[in-house]
Amino acid sequence: MKVESYRGKPSVPLAVCAVAVVLLACAAGEAAAAEAGDTVAIEVILDIHDMTYGRQGEAVVDRIVAGDFSAADKGILGLRTLKQPQALVVAEVHNAIGIAYGASGRFEAGVAHLEKALGVDHDISAAELEADSRAHLAYLAVESRAYLVYLLAASARFEAAEKQLGAREIKLPWLYAKLAAAYAGFGHYDCAVANAERALRIGRATSLLVPYGARPDATGTIDREAVLRDWSDHLSALRRKTTSSTLSGGTAPTICVGRQAESPEESAGESIGEQG
Repeated sequence: MKVESYRGKPSVPLAVCAVAVVLLACAAGEAAAAEAGDTVAIEVILDIHDMTYGRQGEAVVDRIVAGDFSAADKGILGLRTLKQPQALVVAEVHNAIGIAYGASGRFEAGVAHLEKALGVDHDISAAELEADSRAHLAYLAVESRAYLVYLLAASARFEAAEKQLGAREIKLPWLYAKLAAAYAGFGHYDCAVANAERALRIGRATSLLVPYGARPDATGTIDREAVLRDWSDHLSALRRKTTSSTLSGGTAPTICVGRQAESPEESAGESIGEQG
């Protein structure tokens, strides 16, 4: 989800509000929201405490992306000394920090911050938030849980990942694309194929993009059909590795996170073949 605008209280410039929260996901470099390709215009009122917390969070994300983890740790300690902002900002900041840590290969730290983002008391805060804020907070909860599932699987904590995903219907193709990559990295190609197939089903059945190789062109747009063709080719390659692994006696993990029966929405998409 790309947030198009934030609205500050009187005399607070729009640009300041954007820096405070919106750029956090961009700084993470691999923000799940950006990968999903979904765009929703919302308005959120931020006060000075929200913006101060947001700027500090942005600085932490910048340090993580730069590989300066010592400075990031100090920045996180600094967050604890600040007056707590509204729930939306807390969730946004820790979601972005968790994603940044995950993209930097620091899975345990990523898991901790994503769990903190999910720990925001949505029921209490919902009564205090405007409709747009509630909607974005709800989306952040889905995003944080999805990335948490991926980081747990990527660190071979499959049982914990499965517990987080459970029976939840998370319709974000990038999650299953990432799970496919994680299982392929462990040599578990059957699970990689199962997740890659699900990513492609969701990508074809919805307006969301499977992020494999997705990069905007000079006009800032992404060729959705080209992305889906690339992912279909990638799926074919995984299937060939599955056959090779089976012939060589490769073993599958006990738990294959993300392998579930397709939902009606997924099955409404195109059938999955060897071509794009």
